[in-house]
Amino acid sequence: MFIKFIKYSIKEYLFAYFSIVFMVLYWNSAHTLPYEALRYPIIISVIVVVLIAANLVDSVIKFRREVAAEQQETAAGEVPEKARWDCSLGLTKKRMGTFSATLLYPVLLPLVGFLPLSVVYLFGVSFFLGIRNYKVMVLYSIVVTALLFAIFEIWLGISLPQGLLESLF
Repeated sequence: MFIKFIKYSIKEYLFAYFSIVFMVLYWNSAHTLPYEALRYPIIISVIVVVLIAANLVDSVIKFRREVAAEQQETAAGEVPEKARWDCSLGLTKKRMGTFSATLLYPVLLPLVGFLPLSVVYLFGVSFFLGIRNYKVMVLYSIVVTALLFAIFEIWLGISLPQGLLESLF
């Protein structure tokens, strides 16, 4: 039973594990901000904590249902479904491509810069997710990057990272 719970928790609590890592990294980068600027990190943290709690409660409920269903199958003389405890996470090329691009984004940001990297990132993620209308992909990438630039640089006055490639131009 314990092994089943470990396998199930790896699959079901993965969101919570990544959220906790995100929270630690997020607060590590935000702790030097002045108190007035911490409102946004506090709001994000509260949202993430609520989502983690909801995920944990939902996972425990689902685990109990799965155990009850397996006990009913065993009592009825059926062979329990082995896929129920599978923790393969359904990793596909789309998910791995998107995950890899997301991990590479902060690594390449100081080298390339926000504007060109964001356009390429959004275009690439759109491609990995199956969008094949290149006009839509280019328009989406440029418009979202321009909106982010306008919000941070113009409206909020926060300078976005400029990389070595961007500083050449």
